[in-house]
Amino acid sequence: MITLTNIEQPADEKPINTLKPKRQIYAPLVYDRFNPAHAYLGNLSSDESKATMTRVLHRIAKIIAAEIPGADLDKVTLENVDWASLDAHHIVTLKSALKKQTSFSAGPSKKSYSPSYSNLMLSAIKGVARQAFLKEQMSESQYRRIQEQKRAKGQRVSSKSKPLEASEIEKVLVACHSQPSPEKQRDLCVIGLMYAAGLRRFEVASIVYPSDVDMAGRLLRIIGKGDKERAVPMNSLLIRWIKDYLVVRGHQPGPLIYRLQRTKEIGTNKLIPKGISGVAAYNVCLKVATLAGIPKFKPHDYRRTFGTELMEKNVQLTKIADLLGHSSITTTQLYTRNRDSIEESRKILELLSAVKIS
Repeated sequence: MITLTNIEQPADEKPINTLKPKRQIYAPLVYDRFNPAHAYLGNLSSDESKATMTRVLHRIAKIIAAEIPGADLDKVTLENVDWASLDAHHIVTLKSALKKQTSFSAGPSKKSYSPSYSNLMLSAIKGVARQAFLKEQMSESQYRRIQEQKRAKGQRVSSKSKPLEASEIEKVLVACHSQPSPEKQRDLCVIGLMYAAGLRRFEVASIVYPSDVDMAGRLLRIIGKGDKERAVPMNSLLIRWIKDYLVVRGHQPGPLIYRLQRTKEIGTNKLIPKGISGVAAYNVCLKVATLAGIPKFKPHDYRRTFGTELMEKNVQLTKIADLLGHSSITTTQLYTRNRDSIEESRKILELLSAVKIS
C-alpha cells in the first residue's frame, strides 16, 4: 500500500513550492534527490511542461492517497507521497477514479476527464516510476508492471474551446487599440502571434528577437512541443503589428515580448526587458476579452481560429498541421472543425423529414 511521507525542509533552504494555483507558472522545487517525482520534473525540457506535469502529479497524488484511511486529501501533494510504492493497481485505481469523474479535493467534481488527460496522467506515472527504478527504489518487476499498462482509447471534442467569430476578433482588436502605449502595441503583438500565426502561448513567450524573427523573409522560427522546430510565415497584418511594437520596444536583442511594468498614473506604464511567461500571455487574453465585453476565452481559441479559418479557405489539412506544429493530422482535425459543419449536418438530416412514407 502506498504511504504518505513527511519531507522536512533543511533550515537553510526555502520551502518547496507546490504550485497549487491552477495557472501559476512552474517554479523550481527545492530538489530532493530521494524523490523520483522531483527527478522526473527536472528532466522535462520546458517550464511549461514542468508546470503542467506538476499539476498532474498533484492530482495523481490525491487520487492514489484516497485509499489511505484518514488521509487529509487537501494536504496531499506530490512531495508527501511515497512514489516508490507505486504499483499497477494504483493505475487501475486512477483510471477508475477518472471514469467516476471524482476530483478528490473538495468533494465529487462534475468535470469530465478525457482519454487524452488519462494518458497524460499515465505518462507522468510511468516517468516517475522510471526515476524510482533508476534510483533503485523500485523493483524491476514492479517497474515493468507499471510500464505495461495500456493507454486509454478514444477522444473528446472540447465544448469549451471554439473558434472565434469575426465579430469577436474585431472587438478584441478594438479593445487592444483602446489601451495606452506601449500596452496597446505589446498586446496586439501577443494576440497577433496567436491569431495570425497560430502559436501556442508558451511559443509566444519563448520567441527571441531578432534570431527567431526574420522580418525580411517574413518568417518566425518556432521551437514547439517536443523541442521540434518549425518555420511559420507571417502575413502582412502580423508584420505590421510586430513593427509597431518594435517602435516602442526597441531593437535590442532579447525576448520579443517584454513584461509590462505598471505604474499608478494612467498612461505611464512601461516595458521592461524581461520575457513574459505562458501564464502572462494567458492573462493578456483574459484582460483583452474583458475590455472587449465578450466571454472569456483561452489562448488556444485563437489557435483554433487560425486552423479553422485556413480550413474554410480550403488549405490542405497536412499544410495546416505543419503550420500548427502537429505531429498527427488527427489532432489537426479536432482543431479545425468548420463552424458551419453542424448546421450543414442539420440541413442534411432535415431531408429525412421530407421523405413521404406511404
